[in-house]
Amino acid sequence: MTSGRQKPRILYVDDEADLLLLYRELLSDDYDVVTTHDPQHALELLDREDEVPFSVIVSDLRMPQMDGIDFLARCRFIAPQAARLLLTGHADFDVAVNAINQGYVFRFLTKPCPQEVLEEALRAALAHHDEGQAKQLHDLVYRDDLTQLYNRRYFDTLLPKEHARCERHSRSYSLVFIDMDGLKAVNTEHGHIAGGRVIAQTGMLIADNTRESNFAFRFGGDEFVILVVEADRDSAEKTAHRVVDAIARHRYDIGAGEKISLSASAGIACYPRDGRTPEQMLKSADEAMYRAKATDEDAVVCFS
Repeated sequence: MTSGRQKPRILYVDDEADLLLLYRELLSDDYDVVTTHDPQHALELLDREDEVPFSVIVSDLRMPQMDGIDFLARCRFIAPQAARLLLTGHADFDVAVNAINQGYVFRFLTKPCPQEVLEEALRAALAHHDEGQAKQLHDLVYRDDLTQLYNRRYFDTLLPKEHARCERHSRSYSLVFIDMDGLKAVNTEHGHIAGGRVIAQTGMLIADNTRESNFAFRFGGDEFVILVVEADRDSAEKTAHRVVDAIARHRYDIGAGEKISLSASAGIACYPRDGRTPEQMLKSADEAMYRAKATDEDAVVCFS
């Protein structure tokens, strides 16, 4: 490791004291290795808020106090950012598959584990940890807390980039601007907590009805935008109708066992026909949405 740089912290849990000593000596040059034979003690170490968080947790499978599956399952909630490795001398394939499929472990290794295999696994686990940290930071900056859709900040960052890409390669894209109908009345009659529930559920419906290759944003308040990549007018209309129809079919749970029905209006702008700049595209989609709201509930209108 580079001098002056903090070493990644590794928590190693095993009921064999000799192995703990061996791995601490083998890994101490590159890692800050903390070892314990007691899984409960390890959980307490993970829960200490004043400590530097662990990047990787390595656990034996067979331990008398608590098996490795149970231990790593608990770790997932106490230290979700840490990558988890499971070691065992028992070639229990079903246990390993179960642990991996349920998200308890990043990698399964058999004992005795050669030093080079363990070190390669640790490097991979650290890379996995770093990717998770980067995604967590990205989501913190660019995700809307209430809906978990992308936020306005990310929209303002992404739209110019997508516009420039399409302009450069003569591609198309579309904006679908969606506005909830009647949310103000929900806030007035049922309170802003109920209104927040409506917005959160709308975000879920939009996410469920937007393809992974596209991007959905909470633009602000009860307004949402979908950036439909590589899309002509027909594709954008299909996306808009799919979302608007899902909203109309949904029964919104606003609390206290009460459910209501709502609708939404959508406007569509398609590049390059409806705008030569990102600002013009957004303005066109917004104007189309207001025309939709003036037309009828559940309406979808393309800019013209």
